[in-house]
Amino acid sequence: MGHAHGAPFANSPITAPSAPAGTQQPTATKGIGQTSQRVPMPFPNSPNGPESQHNTIAPSPITFSTLAHIFKGYPRPVERELLFRGFSEGFRIPYSGPAVTRGANNLRSAREAPGVVQEKLEKELQLGKVAGPFSQPPLPNFIVSPLGIVPKKEQGKYRMIYHLSYPKGSSVNDYLEAGTCSLGYASFDEAINLVRAAGKGALMAKADIESAFRLLPVDPSSFHLLGMQWAGQYFYDKCMPMGCAVSCSLFETIACFLEWALKENNPLGSSLHYLDDFLFIGKAGSGECRANSMLLNT
Repeated sequence: MGHAHGAPFANSPITAPSAPAGTQQPTATKGIGQTSQRVPMPFPNSPNGPESQHNTIAPSPITFSTLAHIFKGYPRPVERELLFRGFSEGFRIPYSGPAVTRGANNLRSAREAPGVVQEKLEKELQLGKVAGPFSQPPLPNFIVSPLGIVPKKEQGKYRMIYHLSYPKGSSVNDYLEAGTCSLGYASFDEAINLVRAAGKGALMAKADIESAFRLLPVDPSSFHLLGMQWAGQYFYDKCMPMGCAVSCSLFETIACFLEWALKENNPLGSSLHYLDDFLFIGKAGSGECRANSMLLNT
């Protein structure tokens, strides 16, 4: 990847976010009110300088070395290769659109809760999942997509969203290769059949993988597709964001592997997944559910 076109200015005061001249204004989402009184402060510099992040993938608790002994027996060679390369070199976003540099205004929800956005970005920067700040677009053909905020079910909790389907007709999502975003989910009937097979008094347990997409590091060749602008500074994502249309199908590949691994390591009981949610089913009085849930946590 190329070097940054400008030096970071983390010591500059943060001002209201703005977009380059000539960019389109995205449709605003419903505002969430003044949810945070936290005053935005300058972002800290990366210890080694933001430019050093252009060719390195984000850290992930899932590494090929920890799964290598299980990978060997996985009977799906195409998916096995995808996972190996993904956790070794990053997952590529299959973009086939034009090579352009583009800016965008953030959604109204983000502008109305600057403290929330600031806090989310700072956390991701500290975790090495977002690169920045940069005073100019840091990579060639840098595409900025709008940021927004939506409330979670928990009171006072918010999720930062990334509008990769903007602008309509020429967004990053619009140019993803055909077939790479499609996937099939487990059905409710499948779960019912497993419960019936376990018999009367069947035990059930549920587990979900937290921040599932953020476990997937992005290939550095795709960094330029995940640009963000906040308070006059530029950033880019280094992990698969929720707003990317290919994120679900990529994680489904991992979830299918995990379900297979659970069955290989614990043939007793049953397991089923719906993207990042796992259902464990065991016979009455058995420890089958507990055994499978403990395996997933390891």
